[in-house]
Order: sequence, then C-alpha cells, then structure tokens
Amino acid sequence: PLTSLAFEMAKSSTDLDAADIDTDFASKLALQTSNVKTHFGMSVVQDITSAPLIDGAGADVAAVLKHRTAIEVLAALIQQLNTLDPSSTGDQLLAGLAEDLTDGKIDGKVNEEAVPKLSGLSSEQLQLTFGKPVAELLQMNVPGTTTTIAELNSLLVNEAQELRGVNAELVTLADSEFEPIVISKTGLVVDATEDHVLPKKAAGDFGITLNASGYGSGDDDFVWTVTGVPTDPETNDDLVEKATLLSDVNSIAPSFNAEFIGIYTFELTVNGVAKDVGTIEVEKDYFLNAGNLFGSALIAFALYAIPARQRKKLKLMKAADS
Repeated sequence: PLTSLAFEMAKSSTDLDAADIDTDFASKLALQTSNVKTHFGMSVVQDITSAPLIDGAGADVAAVLKHRTAIEVLAALIQQLNTLDPSSTGDQLLAGLAEDLTDGKIDGKVNEEAVPKLSGLSSEQLQLTFGKPVAELLQMNVPGTTTTIAELNSLLVNEAQELRGVNAELVTLADSEFEPIVISKTGLVVDATEDHVLPKKAAGDFGITLNASGYGSGDDDFVWTVTGVPTDPETNDDLVEKATLLSDVNSIAPSFNAEFIGIYTFELTVNGVAKDVGTIEVEKDYFLNAGNLFGSALIAFALYAIPARQRKKLKLMKAADS
C-alpha cells in the first residue's frame, strides 16, 4: 500500500494544465514517494519502491522486517478505517487518504474542504486511528492473519522457508526503533511574504530561505538534502548541482538562489530522523527588455505539490525597470 498511496498522491497533485503532463506526473511521483516515506516509513523504511527480500543466507533480515512492518501497519490501519466505514472499500479509503494528505495533514479535509471519499469518517476518527503510539500499532494483527505485527518476524521466517527454501534467522526489533505515523507535517516554511517586491535582478536570480525552526533549535542536528532541481528539457540533465545548491546543508535556515524555472525539492532530517519533504516551484513569464531577459515570478512552496486550483503561491514581483 505504500507505493499505491504514493501513486494516488501523485495523481491528485499532477497539474493537468502542465505542458507535459507525463513529466509533471513523474516529478510529482518522486516527490510523493518521499512524502509517503516521511508519513508512513516509521523512520525505518529506506526506499518504499524497493522492498528488500530474504533471498539467501546473507539477507538483511532486519531491513526486511522493518520494511514489511511499515507496510503491514498501513494495511492494518486502512482495514480499521474500513471497519469504521463499511460502505467504503479499501481502495476508496486509500485514494481518499492520498487526497487528504495533499495539505500535509490527516484530517479528512484539504484546505478546509471535506474529502468526499472520506465522508464516512470524522476528523477525530482519522486522527485517533493514525495517531496511535508505536506499541499499539505493533499490536494490530497482520491483515488476514491472527499474527500481530510485533510477531511479524516469525511469519517472515516461515515465508522465506516455504516460498524460497531459505533458512532465515529470527530477528527481534525494539519498539523504540520505530517512529509513529506522522499525521500532521508543519514547521517547514519559506521565508517570504506575499506581494514582496524584489530588487531588480537578472532573470532567475531570486534568493529563497528555508526555515526549519518548527522542528528544533540551533542545538539540533539538521541535515538538508536537495533531491530535485530543474532539468534541461532536452537532455534531462540537472541545471544546477544539487550538492552545492544550499548555502549550508546543516543550517536551520539555509538559503539558495532559484536560477532556473522548475521544481526544487528538499528533504529534512533532524537528529538522524527524517522529518519533512518540501517543494518550491518557480514559474516565469518572460519578456525582452533592453536586450536582457527579465520576468515576474511566482514561487510556490508547500509541504506537498497540491493541485494547481488549490495551490497558494507566494507572489514575488520584479521591481519596476529603471
């Protein structure tokens, strides 16, 4: 269900007015894959698109168990929602959850508008279901079995023997190795204000500052990773170096210059735990002036890339030419 959720979220956030919808969808899928990992990866999933397997004597059973635990937790939670709302199917609830998450919160609403596919559930029911502590999450049954998720290790060992003929060792993981489901992502913001007038600059030279003060203080260990930058439409090569884009990847508030139009994506880790994913979209309408290319810019930052009709953009207006 992790990859299915990312796919549904990408569908919900794809701009149907984009010049190249396929490219926009691919970009949103990569972004939403990171978002699902942050929300439901429980801090143990490395890549939701690639599940590790017990395929030999040297397999990393702990990594398999961690990944499978996160999958079974989400599946069990969807099953619980289905119990609360029997009129909906699991697929409908997953699609509703995908739409609900486009504003970064699990509450049955997107920008205060109710999500139709979750209409049979209240915000309180959703938040109580997904807000369970880790110990309670691990005591849910693996869907279709009487085995608790905490006992998943024995189930995996049996599967490895029966399906692959591999004798795997039992591994036990402590509850403390997992983080709870993230039901609300806030705190990652862009320092900018609406209708802010920028100094006159060359096209694309717009300074932007990220701010993670909602996640800690200067005493915490911040690590920013640039996961996506605008690419050349012909070669698909990155137009800027990801590794050197930010002024300081360990700062609570790094800055960068948005030199090219397109989407910039970031991941934030605090004290070794993945905390947030963000995207900034820079769009321009260019016009030629005195031999130089200048333009106005719309820079959008959100915890998620949400549909264009719902997107609230920060307006950065170029200063009058003089």
